Amino acid sequence: MEQLQAQSREKKTGNAVKVLRKEGWVPGIMYGSEVGNKPIQLKGRELDAALRHQATNKPFRLSVDGDTHDVMVYELQRHPLQGNILHADFKKINMNEKIHTSVPVLMTGDPELGVA
Repeated sequence: MEQLQAQSREKKTGNAVKVLRKEGWVPGIMYGSEVGNKPIQLKGRELDAALRHQATNKPFRLSVDGDTHDVMVYELQRHPLQGNILHADFKKINMNEKIHTSVPVLMTGDPELGVA
């Protein structure tokens, strides 16, 4: 399971979030029944590297200020032209409970002719 490091942050909007992004941070939020809504910030490069190594439909281990949580990426907001991550939502999961997620299926090869 991929490990991510994050820090708690004050709930900021507007210019404060723009400054965070310019410094290389990605604002985000972690939520779940046990933790409520917790604003966090992650290093943009670390998040990009983790997402390159692991699909978003697999769990991550997120360390926030020394506490470790099992989470899944719920939503990523990206810049429409540059493609960089603007905001990340993580949902805390319990590894002993069933969850529903979508899995991409890529089909390769050519279909056989005459088979319906």
